[in-house]
Order: sequence, then C-alpha cells, then structure tokens
Amino acid sequence: MSEPAPSGNAPHVQRRLDSWKEIAAYLRRDVKTARRWELHEGMPVHRHRHGTLDSVYAFEHEIELWRRQRRTSPPVPPRARAAPVLVGRSDELAALHTSWQRARNGHRQMVFVAGELGIGKTALVQKFLADAQDGAVIEGQCLEQSGISEPYLPVIEALLVLTKHSKNRRIGAVVANEAPTWADKLLGRPRADMSMPGETAGERSALDLCGCIEAIGRVHPLLVAIEDLHWSDRATIDLLARIARRHDAAPLMIVATFRPASFAASHPAAWRVVQEILAHFHATRIELSRFNEHDVGEYLRMQGRWHDVDSAVPWFYERTLGNPSFLVHLFRHAAASGALRHENGDWVFDPDEKSIAVPLTLRQRYRAI
Repeated sequence: MSEPAPSGNAPHVQRRLDSWKEIAAYLRRDVKTARRWELHEGMPVHRHRHGTLDSVYAFEHEIELWRRQRRTSPPVPPRARAAPVLVGRSDELAALHTSWQRARNGHRQMVFVAGELGIGKTALVQKFLADAQDGAVIEGQCLEQSGISEPYLPVIEALLVLTKHSKNRRIGAVVANEAPTWADKLLGRPRADMSMPGETAGERSALDLCGCIEAIGRVHPLLVAIEDLHWSDRATIDLLARIARRHDAAPLMIVATFRPASFAASHPAAWRVVQEILAHFHATRIELSRFNEHDVGEYLRMQGRWHDVDSAVPWFYERTLGNPSFLVHLFRHAAASGALRHENGDWVFDPDEKSIAVPLTLRQRYRAI
C-alpha cells in the first residue's frame, strides 16, 4: 500500500524519489552521503510501513526546503552523535587511544584504519572519537566526486565546523595568520594574494593548511578524522603526506579510513603515496578483520534475550561470513520477514525459516561475500 503524501501547504503534485539511489542521484551525491545527511542533519526521508530494509522514499520539495534551511543554519557541532556500541575491536580501540596519548604529548600521529566495505571502520573511529579526551575533535568526509574534484575537501569541511563552533577565540587568529589563502572560506574574510616569489598557488595553499592544522594543535591538541580516503582528491593525500613527514613536535593526530582494494584500483598514484608514508614509518595501519562465530554470538546477544541463541549463530555467520554491516542488515531483514520474532520477551529463531533467502539488496551491496 502506498504512503499518503505529507499534509500541509505542499503542492498538489509532488515528485517522489523512491529509493536511496534516486535520492542520492537527485542530490548529486553518493548513497552514503545521503544516508549521513538523513542521520546527522535531519534530511527528510520517509520509510514505508512494511519496514523492508532500505525501503525509503522522499519528496523533492521537502528536500529543497531542507536545503534552504541548511544553508542558513550552522552545521551540527562535532561529536554531537552518540557513540556506537562495538563488538570486539578492543585491541584496535586501545591502539587508537595509545596513539592519541602520544599525540597529546607532542608526537604527531597518523593512523590509517583499513578494511573492506561494512567491516566496521566508521563504528570503530566514532567510538574512539566519542571517548577521546583533552582535545578538539573535527571530522571530514571524502566524497566520490565526478569531473574536476574540489581540493582539500574533507580538511576544509572539518576546519569549517571547528571555526564556527570553537569557543576559543585564538582559533580564528590562528586560521587568519597561518592560512591566509583560505581565510575567506574559513572565516568569511576577503583573501589577499599571499603568494611568495617562486611559489604556485597550490603550494601556498598546501603550506597554509599544513601550518594552520599544526598551529591549531598547539592551541589545544587536535584530532582530525577523515572518512573514506579511497575517494579523496589527490591534493588531500599530498597534504596528509606533507603533515606526516614533518619532524617538529605537534599535538596532532590524524586518523583516516579507507578500503584498500578500492583505493588501489581507483587512485593508484595516491595509493602509492600512502604506502610510502607507511613504509617510512610516518604512519601506522590498523587492519580490521571479519567477525568470528564468537563475535557474531556476542552481537546477537546484545540485541536482547534469546530462547536459543546458539542455534542462530551458525546461520548468521555462514551467510555473512563475519562481515559486521552485513550481519546488522541481515538481522533486521530476518526480524522483518518473520524468521526472527519476539515471544515473551525472547528472540525466537524459527527452524522452519532458516532457509530464508538473503534479499537482493543485501547480495548486491555485499557481492564480494
């Protein structure tokens, strides 16, 4: 049964976007960005009553209204989201906190969190950011861009949030002094031509951003998180390499996530830069592995009481091969389809439903599994 159109002063004819793919195409962004905007910035997306996984729709006029409000409203302050609940990953989380402790002591740190689609890179980093103490935390998102890419996009995104929300007045002065070529974008000030003889505009911009990030870290320790580095523009990769190779003290840590296979295939030159950074010990790499059966069982037990969880664990493990995101989505699908149901407060996994097919949407998203 189709959903009724929203009431109010909406126009009689409302163009509807009937999937995440259509919504993302309308926004000219990837699906992950569209989901992030709904989750963290309140973009209006509706769900059908039957609750099937990813069964969503949106109205163009509502999205346009949200866009207009978004332009005039300040961005969501950093760290406004709740920390995710992790299954396992204690060693990886401890390694991140050790690096942050070293960074706060003045030893700059760069950490790459690597793994396949759905392995839990974002969940690990978000948990780490939520727990990190004694410093400023900013986040940037790399986007899959078509045509000419915008240089330094995730770094500028992160700094914009910091300059708008920081209560420390020294931040504005640091940006103006250390990054004059970016002052117009970050502070709303007119930009003068600050190029030095023999320098290109690109070199000046990179030096400015590098100096700016380090100087902010000296005001208070700075933790920068960059998501999906495999979609990054080349300028951002070169900037990270420049920051990593510098030897002077800086209370600064950069943690970036990427999918190795996607990175190597789509941006081989940038991938070689990252490998060189790692080879010269300017950065460390945390590789996330899939869940084992014990981890799958821990996740299922976290969803509530079970009548017989041990019988459900092998079924979920065999069909997801321990991919955490696949596990989450398959659990929701099983609950929506009736294979899982609540009886007297317990999850019951019906043996007659164990042959339930993995939905096409999941098989397409996790086709490598």
